[in-house]
Amino acid sequence: MMVEPTGPVLEARNLHAHRSGAHILRGIDLAVRRGEVKAIIGGAQSGKSTLLRTLMGMITPSAGEVLINGRSVEGYPAHAIAELGAAFVPQTRRVFGRLTVYENIVMGRSASAGRSKAAWGAERIFEIFPKLRDIQDCIADEVDSDQRQFLTIARSLFTGPCLLMLDDPAVGLSPNAISELARALVRLRDDGVAVLFTERESSLMEGVEPAVFVMDAGRLVDVDGRFCVLASA
Repeated sequence: MMVEPTGPVLEARNLHAHRSGAHILRGIDLAVRRGEVKAIIGGAQSGKSTLLRTLMGMITPSAGEVLINGRSVEGYPAHAIAELGAAFVPQTRRVFGRLTVYENIVMGRSASAGRSKAAWGAERIFEIFPKLRDIQDCIADEVDSDQRQFLTIARSLFTGPCLLMLDDPAVGLSPNAISELARALVRLRDDGVAVLFTERESSLMEGVEPAVFVMDAGRLVDVDGRFCVLASA
């Protein structure tokens, strides 16, 4: 059963960020609620990766604030934001290559150690990514690129997050894998997880049907072309 969205799990208010002296994020306002999926489309250098990294505490904003479940996370490092229930999957798709698929998944246990909410466990994750069950005893370095991407997402889910952020998760995936990923994101949405992902194109849109925004010069633009934020530089 689909979970009705409630208050924001993630909220950004007038968020600005600079990198190497360049003004990358220019007044971002964004909210993602429980059981809601939002997607941000943008090309290289559009600022979408910087946005996710700033939301996760990996880049310090120069102005504005980020809230997780209504709590300001100003000054929080990434691991402290993770303890509040946020999970971030970057583009790198790094795995522990000499460990098995199953061992990689349960490595997420350490990230959930400081949280009162129980981790999901491997069985629940296998329900979302069933092909990982079939290869759980395989060495991670030996699985194909599609399954490697599913594995990186699965490891982040072991923490039982309330918020999942993914940076370009469909890049390099086969069409079948993109369909599988779309089904997984829909399942997570229906389970009440707030999902925010970025895309260079629109390969995941049909299967997930998220609320879509375009990142343009550090600002978010909705699909009708209206600026959602018009903060000054």
